Amino acid sequence: MGDVIGMSFIKQYTELEDIYPPEQYISLEDITPHNEGFIKACYENNESELKRFFHSVGADVEKNIYVRTCEHRMRTSNKIVNTLRFDFTERVDEEWLKSGLASEHAKMQNVDIFLKEELRQLGRQLDVHEANKEYIKGTMGAIIA
Repeated sequence: MGDVIGMSFIKQYTELEDIYPPEQYISLEDITPHNEGFIKACYENNESELKRFFHSVGADVEKNIYVRTCEHRMRTSNKIVNTLRFDFTERVDEEWLKSGLASEHAKMQNVDIFLKEELRQLGRQLDVHEANKEYIKGTMGAIIA
């Protein structure tokens, strides 16, 4: 499985690849009508510009992006096309989740992280309450004794 257009993070798609949930894709047909910079970056093998672009459409660029030619629906129009499709792991960082562009799958993937943080914060509050109770018990015990 070789690199595509000389980019180490874009790989030719084979069968089962390491695209971890939440999975997402973007079609070449979604990209090209609106983004001449993408085509220019491809021709110039400008990896940093391509990573910036894929990051902006929700790709976790720390993981591989896979390209293949297949029949699929465009994300911008729901039209069925047979062209290049870029498959990737969707970002789940806070900026992407708050952008309004994140998939429901990405949002659900991250619920556990936010829930864990909330529980951790509640745990701290409970610890403070328990410490206060112990302090009050100790103080009241000293006053009564």
